[in-house]
Amino acid sequence: MTLSLAEMGVVVTSQKGAHYNALLLLLLISIATFRALTKPKTTAPIFDPPGFFEFSATRRKKQALHGGQSLLKRSEKAYPGNCFRIMADFGEVTMLPLKYVNEVRNDERFDLGGWSLHSFPENVRGLDAFRSRKGQIAEVSKRHLTKHLNTYTQPLNEETALALCETLTEDQDWHTINLKHVVLHLTTRISSRVFLGKELCRNEAWLKVSREYAVAAFLAVRQAVIWPPPLRGLISRFLPWSRRAVSLIEEARRCMAPVLERRQHERASENYIPYNDAIEWLEASSIPGKDDPVLAQLALSALAIHTTADLLSQAVGDLAVHHDFFEPLRDEITECLVQDGWERKSLYNMKLLDSCIKESQRMKPLAMISMGRHVETDVTLSDGTFLPKGSLTAFSCQQRWDHTLYSNPFQWDGARFFKKRQEKGQERTAQLVATSPDNMAFGYGRQACPGRFFAASVTKIVLAHLLLKYDVRLHDREPQTTALGFALSSDATVKVDVRRRREGVDLASM
Repeated sequence: MTLSLAEMGVVVTSQKGAHYNALLLLLLISIATFRALTKPKTTAPIFDPPGFFEFSATRRKKQALHGGQSLLKRSEKAYPGNCFRIMADFGEVTMLPLKYVNEVRNDERFDLGGWSLHSFPENVRGLDAFRSRKGQIAEVSKRHLTKHLNTYTQPLNEETALALCETLTEDQDWHTINLKHVVLHLTTRISSRVFLGKELCRNEAWLKVSREYAVAAFLAVRQAVIWPPPLRGLISRFLPWSRRAVSLIEEARRCMAPVLERRQHERASENYIPYNDAIEWLEASSIPGKDDPVLAQLALSALAIHTTADLLSQAVGDLAVHHDFFEPLRDEITECLVQDGWERKSLYNMKLLDSCIKESQRMKPLAMISMGRHVETDVTLSDGTFLPKGSLTAFSCQQRWDHTLYSNPFQWDGARFFKKRQEKGQERTAQLVATSPDNMAFGYGRQACPGRFFAASVTKIVLAHLLLKYDVRLHDREPQTTALGFALSSDATVKVDVRRRREGVDLASM
């Protein structure tokens, strides 16, 4: 009897073949076990260690996947102010107390890129974009995206006006939308205006790829990491989300091929004028034969779009609950635009709007942990805690609800950081883009999120248009936060009602 497993690249034609396959599998598991047992161990204690006859981390990984918040609270209570290890859904992490944040924040031995590579295992199919050359996306964000923000304000404004009109319509009667879906569509299109220019930012096939790839890759990881590392490559061939991620990469290549080919021909011309978009930046920073422009663009889009969309949808949802902020915000936005138009200075002066967004981020950051790092070489901390090369470390974000830092920390207060900026010495530290040990939603230190300035600009521009042009109200319920592992996501199913209103200022003329 012949058993064909062609999709796996394996054909078993006899019991002898099956016997060899079983031996190979046993050998792989044995090698992985030997490496795990002989690897140097950190001196930090482990919370909820495996049982005596528990030879797999599957139980603890599933516990972290479906109860990350509870796991963090219980482990921090067990080891207050000390280092400890927990099993996350993607592997073991050493949690560091805040007293070490300044010791670690600029230490090059603690690497963000290594954390990212570990978070997207190399043997899982479909994650190619997240394994782009370490540092390329951060370099492009710092050298181009942040440096030239003022030149993008007007194009972002133009695309926002068009996208809002098409998506929310000019209907002056109340109509219902899915908040997260609409915001994700808007953010994808508006961000793509800067990343890829007018042509692709309005290409529905590309927008679909940009929206869906990060989700498919994220869920592919979640499906794969519960399996032992030696088996993930094989298993991922059959995982639905891995297969979906692979197909989206193929679609991305089809979308970008004509544009990349045309750019290549244009560059050969003596009169070529470089474009001011991410296609050009990534090309300029690429290493020939090593960097893939499509994968790099997918990585940039995935990292920028979903984080911005999550923050924006959270802010809109919170404002819909606290609608008494609508008029003060409209007054501030109008005043800033009348005075300076669509300039970066205007966005900076929208301080109440900045405060509302930062408060939404404080209440619900992207994750329960921050400053995830991969230890590049053996490290001994100042208290003697040993961290071997290859360790993963992180800090908890629980301080966002600390009564000693914030009054009524569990209550959303849109003016919280607006008032804080009026205190002596707090003008800069209370801004949305500022990072500190008290608020590490964008990270902290040398490797803090380089795209946060762009995300803040996009969020403010969209909110300015939305608040001036539309009335917004909750449809039937308040938004709820969704948790998966240590990730926190804004409500994907909540609905809001919107209707066109007459803005008090002619935005088109600015």
